[in-house]
Amino acid sequence: MKRLWFLPLALLLFLTACGGEEEAEFTPEEQGGRAIVTDWSKLTPYQATEPLYTRWYEDYTDRLIPLEGGYGSELIPFAGLRIYSDWPAADGCLHGLMTKDGVIVADPVFTSVMRPQYWVDELVNLPFLRLEKSGVAIGAEGELLHQYAVAAIDGSWCTEFQYYATFAGPEHMFLTGAEGCEVLALDGSRTPYTWEELGFYDGACPYWAAAASMDSAPVWVEGKLILESFPDGWRMLDLATGEVTTVTVEGGHQENYHIYFGEGLTSFQKDGLYGMVNIRGEWVIPPRYQHDLNFYQGYAQGQLPNGRYVLLDPSGKELLNSACQLRPEVWEEGVYFLEMGYENDEQTYERVFDQNLQEVKTFEGMEPNWVGGGWFWDKEGGRLLRGDAVIPLPKACRGANLYISTFDEFVLIRYKPDGSGNPVGADFVLSHQGDVLYTAPERAILTECIDPASPTPYLHLFQEGLISLLTLEGEVLISGRESSWGTGISAEDGLLCKQTPEATEFYTPEGELFFRYPIWNHAGD
Repeated sequence: MKRLWFLPLALLLFLTACGGEEEAEFTPEEQGGRAIVTDWSKLTPYQATEPLYTRWYEDYTDRLIPLEGGYGSELIPFAGLRIYSDWPAADGCLHGLMTKDGVIVADPVFTSVMRPQYWVDELVNLPFLRLEKSGVAIGAEGELLHQYAVAAIDGSWCTEFQYYATFAGPEHMFLTGAEGCEVLALDGSRTPYTWEELGFYDGACPYWAAAASMDSAPVWVEGKLILESFPDGWRMLDLATGEVTTVTVEGGHQENYHIYFGEGLTSFQKDGLYGMVNIRGEWVIPPRYQHDLNFYQGYAQGQLPNGRYVLLDPSGKELLNSACQLRPEVWEEGVYFLEMGYENDEQTYERVFDQNLQEVKTFEGMEPNWVGGGWFWDKEGGRLLRGDAVIPLPKACRGANLYISTFDEFVLIRYKPDGSGNPVGADFVLSHQGDVLYTAPERAILTECIDPASPTPYLHLFQEGLISLLTLEGEVLISGRESSWGTGISAEDGLLCKQTPEATEFYTPEGELFFRYPIWNHAGD
């Protein structure tokens, strides 16, 4: 019996081994006295898929290292470490940075990476990257704050992680911090201001500047930055001179204190009626209309005290006067104006005027079927019309319940779902000449995929849990099976991207794989 003493010990060791490996301890490493960043490269490697990439720096790189002259291309983000079980897969990940030919320059340490954008007639990308690290600073009440850095799109320079919020303008960015802010120009130069210099005399960072509140964010107009609005005016910063001035609108009043400029004008009220003033607070459109004025496609609708509607240009000239509502539309041939007649809240007609205010066509009865881009869906004739242009639709479309979307290169036609949520026909793509470019399988769903950086439009095909990216002619470039954490396939930055819970992959526009980064799962699920 004495010889059997080792059996309980051996059994205990065996059961311990079956319980799995002991979890390793990971100690955060302090970086530059600011951010606390875990070196995820020290985790036990788990390669669900084979990696395919090269590195600019041999060692693990926990930040973007500025490189004089840049890295030879724009830098783009990739998801590399999943820390939350968010959907889709990339949303719960830390991101790294790579060149467009698949060379990693920074490992996945950023909570988010985004390209600042601003709308000027169309969406404009600024030549910067905004890098985020969450929870690296503590607020006055002990709350964790997001902090941001801004870098050149090519990585030639990068700021510290010192900003609470960033706001993009047409030619600048406004970067806010605890003690003040900086105005970042397109050439990378920064002009600092304290909050007191901008007129916030208590010296404290305003709420919108710390929380990135868009309700009261600064407004950019004609080289000025509106910092704060009041019932009778606003305070603004001249970006060229650095001068801070307060503008008061004579006799003017606004109820919501939020300034919005369109065509260089903003709506103000005086004696119960509305007009519009310019950036200097001067009345350009006299206050003679019943409601707020807002420009859309370069024109604004106003309602006179007698109830009639007028269409105004930025000079205040009244172009149309009607008992019915008016709306401008910019189509390929130019600007058209629509007059919409209603009776008992039901539309009875719609009249179209050209740029010379000459009537082009009147549609009687129900609301016309405008499908975007100035195209009108003639259901009875089975065609799309725009001016003299005609796109004939296949006979199967006549009388069908459809979604029709028009684009510069093609027309996407989708069958509306039945009661079960499934489409009742095969979606398809038409050229502007009416030729069928591609017909999807039955009960599959087609959607457009437009990348502003690419001259080529693509299609998404969703079929039985499979997501594919196609050419307009139906050639499959990349595809992936949907999963519980989401699979994303997109066209962005002139490349094709496939995002799964297991890996981030990038492909050439022709569908050739050149980058794969296995995603390490630290989400605890």
